[in-house]
Amino acid sequence: MPTNSKDTRGCEVQLYRVCVADQCAEDAAMLCSALQANCYDAYAVTTGNALLEVCQETPPDVVLVSPDLPDMSLEQIWEKLPQSQKENEAAFAFLPVLPKGARAEHIFPKSIPFFEQVEKPYNPPMVMIAIDSTLRSQQKTDTGNTDFLPDTVYTDTLTGLRNRRFLLERLQEEVEKAHRHDYPLSCVMLDIDDVNAIDQELGEAPLDDLIAEVAMTMRELTRNYDILARYEGARFAAILPHAPLPDAIAYAHKIRDEITSTFFCDPVHPTQANLRFGVVTCRNGSSRNAEDLLGEALRNLLRAATNTDQRIVARDLNAGV
Repeated sequence: MPTNSKDTRGCEVQLYRVCVADQCAEDAAMLCSALQANCYDAYAVTTGNALLEVCQETPPDVVLVSPDLPDMSLEQIWEKLPQSQKENEAAFAFLPVLPKGARAEHIFPKSIPFFEQVEKPYNPPMVMIAIDSTLRSQQKTDTGNTDFLPDTVYTDTLTGLRNRRFLLERLQEEVEKAHRHDYPLSCVMLDIDDVNAIDQELGEAPLDDLIAEVAMTMRELTRNYDILARYEGARFAAILPHAPLPDAIAYAHKIRDEITSTFFCDPVHPTQANLRFGVVTCRNGSSRNAEDLLGEALRNLLRAATNTDQRIVARDLNAGV
C-alpha cells in the first residue's frame, strides 16, 4: 500500500512503493534515484530471496522484475509467494524488465500475470509511464490530482496526461469561474521544436520518448490544481488558474530551461530538443469563451514557431497587448 509524505508545498501525497529487482545493482540504483525524485517510494533488490523478503514484509505496489535474477527463477519466486498475494492481482503487480525489442510473452513465465513491460537500458520517463498505467489499471491511483484518475476516455495513454477532449471541456469551466470570481486565468500551449541528435550516427530518440519526457517535466514543474493535457501530436497545453501573465511566462521559461538543459534519457539515442510557447491570460470577462482563449494561445504558438528570435509569445487579453 502507498505511504504518505509531504510535497514541496507541504501537501500530503501518496508515495507508491516500487521495488526494482535487477541483478545489476548500479542500474537498479540509477532507476530508483529517478523514481524517488518523482515521488515514488522506490528501492532495489538484486536477488530472488531479497525480493521474496520485500514482498512478504512490506509488499510493494509494483515490482519491476528481471527474469535473470541470480539465485532463483521467476517461477520459483512465484511459487514461494503467499497464496493470498497470488490470488489478488491488486495486491501488487509484476512488470517484466526485458532487453529492448523483446516481447514479454516470449520470455516472461506464462504462469505469472503481468501488466506493462519495461525495457533496458532503463528510460526513466517511459518506466514511470508504465508504472502509472499499471496503477491506473488496478484502480489504485488516488493522489488527489484529477489529471491522473483512471479514466481512459479523458486520458492520453502515452503520457498519462489528460487529453484534448478533457481540456476543451474543463477550459470552459475555468474561464467561467475566472470571470465569476474575478481572478486571472492563463493558457500555455507548447510544442516540441528543434530536435537534434547528440550523436549523428546514433540518430535522434523516438518522438514518443521525447513526448513522454516533456510530459514528465511538465508534471514535475506544475501545481497540483493546474490542468495538463496532451493537445495533439507533440503539442501540450497547461491551464493555470490564478496565474497572471508574468507567472505564466515564468512557468514557460522554467519548463523550457529544464528541457533545453537535459539530454533525453534514452542512452541509445542521446538527444536535445527545444520548445516554443504560446501564452495568453484573461480576467474579468476579457474572454468568456474557451475557444477564444485557446485560439489566441494557438495563434501565439504559431507566431513563436515562425519567429526564430522569440520562442515565447504572450498576450494579456485584459491589457490588449
